[in-house]
Amino acid sequence: MDINTPYKAIEDCPNNVDIDRLYCFYNFDDNRPGGWSSRLAGQGRKAILAAICEQKNKDDMGFTLDAMRLPLEALGYEIIGELPVW
Repeated sequence: MDINTPYKAIEDCPNNVDIDRLYCFYNFDDNRPGGWSSRLAGQGRKAILAAICEQKNKDDMGFTLDAMRLPLEALGYEIIGELPVW
């Protein structure tokens, strides 16, 4: 498998590869630097994020919610709620 080639369809995205798990939901163009868009944008998709931290305070959660929020926003999701639990 050549991980440098963008997948052409969602069903082409393998389950276990060392790239962004959401890679197969992006559309890439042939220009350099490469432009991109999301296959899921413009569909009114919404998400609620929940993160559980086993530490004693919220600061120990680190980047967890950011790491979940940023890729989903890039795909066109509206984040309508976040639930940090610590």
